[in-house]
Amino acid sequence: MANKIKAEFQDAGGNIYHLHTSADVVFLEDGSTLESKLGTLVDSSDGDISATKISTVDTVSTGFPVPVAGESTKTFAGKVKKFFQDFVALKDTLLTLSKLVNNGQTTATGFALDARYGKTLYDLYAQLNSNLTVLKNKAPSDLSYISNFLPRIGDIVGPGQSVNLLNDITYMVNTKGILSGCFGYANIAYTDKPTGVSDWGYVEYFKHADNYVTVKIYPESTSDFYIGRFTLGQSTWSVPWKKVQYST
Repeated sequence: MANKIKAEFQDAGGNIYHLHTSADVVFLEDGSTLESKLGTLVDSSDGDISATKISTVDTVSTGFPVPVAGESTKTFAGKVKKFFQDFVALKDTLLTLSKLVNNGQTTATGFALDARYGKTLYDLYAQLNSNLTVLKNKAPSDLSYISNFLPRIGDIVGPGQSVNLLNDITYMVNTKGILSGCFGYANIAYTDKPTGVSDWGYVEYFKHADNYVTVKIYPESTSDFYIGRFTLGQSTWSVPWKKVQYST
């Protein structure tokens, strides 16, 4: 078997010389030339590593690791691998834009309110606060003792108030959804109130299950009160006013 010999020459002055040749005539064990082998190596500054294979990567335990300068390729690849493993495990818990809803009716899990809906909620809050302020302004300053709040019919019905008591109570029941209640009236010449009573007073009403309404009216002009009855959808009283006299 032939031996590989590394030859050098030395002159009388001790200077050492090596034989010089070119890479294209230097052959490796697999028969390829040194020149072709050098051509496959990646330049350290601007070489192309697209076809370079990494045979092993480091095992990294740190969550969402960040590569830093000076690390080996296998450490860099190990961190990148761990980062993506952590992301895959986390992605189903992330809130994405597709999971934002701009409404107040969504009941499915995994969704959140879009910030735009905050304006809607604020407007509702502002309206509620305004309504409560109006209501508070109609009450005494000391609210702690109030057990019942009695509105005037004009405050409920508004500018559309009629001069017909039957119509106003129908509005309270059908439009406002107040099935039983009471209200005061002031300087209202109801055409269907009991004959001879004043235009100031107090009304109580109750809607029965079979669609008729019993009404009591307490005029300020007398200590007596009156009871009547009508059926919703009808324009006249089914039971005319009956006077109930107060006696001591």
